[in-house]
Amino acid sequence: MEVPISALTGAVRIGVQVAANHRRPVLEVYHELRNVFSPPHEYRWWAGASLDRMEKSTTRHQDTFVQFTLVNLGGVRAESVKLSFQGDFDRNMPDGRLKDLEIFGVNVAQMAPGQALFLFRIDIHDFSRYPEGGGKPIGLKDETFSISAAYSGPTSGLNRLPRLWSRMLRRSQYQMRYTFDPKIIRTDFPAPEYHG
Repeated sequence: MEVPISALTGAVRIGVQVAANHRRPVLEVYHELRNVFSPPHEYRWWAGASLDRMEKSTTRHQDTFVQFTLVNLGGVRAESVKLSFQGDFDRNMPDGRLKDLEIFGVNVAQMAPGQALFLFRIDIHDFSRYPEGGGKPIGLKDETFSISAAYSGPTSGLNRLPRLWSRMLRRSQYQMRYTFDPKIIRTDFPAPEYHG
């Protein structure tokens, strides 16, 4: 999965601006609605009853989705980042439960200032609600979900004592919680991104 360069540069730019005010790690989750068109693809088929003539057409595949990225906006490294998922939002696919994604069971050892970590994506059709037997969508899902992160700063400088205290209490120094409501994407699609 490609993360657009503009998103990364934007995150780093924001990170540099925020880092001047934050002498600690500050983790935030960003979501971005993307509208991506693949490179042109040409296909051919036989035309006419006698199959004596070939026709050709060119098309592009459209991929519309929401991607979720964790970014360290602070001025120092975040350590021992533990992510968790709260909510019952499911993607419309087998094993589509977001809470079962492996990223939520991993201990991210460290995230440098300005670093972005791709979490997951939700295709635009996954926001639709379908009848039990299948068929056409009957509306949009209303289920919200949250992503939480527990993390600490590095064991150095002025953070040495607070970090030692939080280790003794067996908890992380900092907590972050991000809540996503699908209603906020009920809008126009962004400008298309063309690849190739």
